[in-house]
Amino acid sequence: MRPESFCGTAYVLWLLSGRWKFQIVHWLLQSPYRFNELQKQLGEISHRTLSLQLKQLIEDGLVERRDYETSPPHVEYRLSARGESLRPVLCAMHEWGNEHARTLQAEASEPEVVPS
Repeated sequence: MRPESFCGTAYVLWLLSGRWKFQIVHWLLQSPYRFNELQKQLGEISHRTLSLQLKQLIEDGLVERRDYETSPPHVEYRLSARGESLRPVLCAMHEWGNEHARTLQAEASEPEVVPS
């Protein structure tokens, strides 16, 4: 179900909602992947879950499935032009996360000052 409002942020979050979509898009930003290669990169994702997530990303126009019609079958998944347009957004999120994760780690490692 698509979000009721037309808030851009809510729309992006809806498109990439779920545990795996951000990670799938992250790997596809690197290069096209065959199904099993992508599954290995993602680690603990099940075959069924990856299949469903890819299907949703394809339906939403972010990912393309390319079937080379060979024997044995050769299918690759890649970002569409629309999916590729997420690159600057996701790179900015990546940089923000790295910056703030370091800050959080530094704050967590500082000794707590207890008033006397």
